[in-house]
Amino acid sequence: MMRVLLGLFLALASFSPALSQTDSKPIAFEELNGTTIEAMVTLAQKIRNLKVNRVRNSNSRRTMTLRIVGNTIEQANTNIVTGPDGKIVGTNSGSRRAVVNEPRKRRHGDDLWRFGDDRLDWLQIYQSGARRITVVFKRDGAGFACSIDAGLAPEKGAGAVRAMSGVSREIVEVLEAKMVDSSCQVRKSGR
Repeated sequence: MMRVLLGLFLALASFSPALSQTDSKPIAFEELNGTTIEAMVTLAQKIRNLKVNRVRNSNSRRTMTLRIVGNTIEQANTNIVTGPDGKIVGTNSGSRRAVVNEPRKRRHGDDLWRFGDDRLDWLQIYQSGARRITVVFKRDGAGFACSIDAGLAPEKGAGAVRAMSGVSREIVEVLEAKMVDSSCQVRKSGR
């Protein structure tokens, strides 16, 4: 499983634009202990619901709170999906805990949090293809600043990305996905 995760991770690296890096001293994961990352990313998507064979456009806005404690990430997510008219068509939320660099088996696919090169990557493996969300850190005075990027990648030879929709709980194909908005902020926990 780890080889598959790392192979998809490397493939997804080519789908993400370069995020700003600095020439300063590399950041060690231990330096992030006790921080909280507040991040948001919006993807404009074209999705086909396979059950009814209907294609629709939507925006998926994911907000994440990541609290780093030791080698553990405590994660809380909220996803709001809106239609072309801006009306909310569905929401979902959840929380989970993960150990960095340890893959996890999940109900709808495996995932892995990885840290290296001032980047925290979350890779989720779907029925076909994968998603990667990357938080890039840089030193900012006595603390850190961050930026976020997200992308989807189809599996080679498997067609479109196929995943369980967090909203409809049905299998969908993601025909197109493009990041259209993002924000990221790092703070010491408790502030």
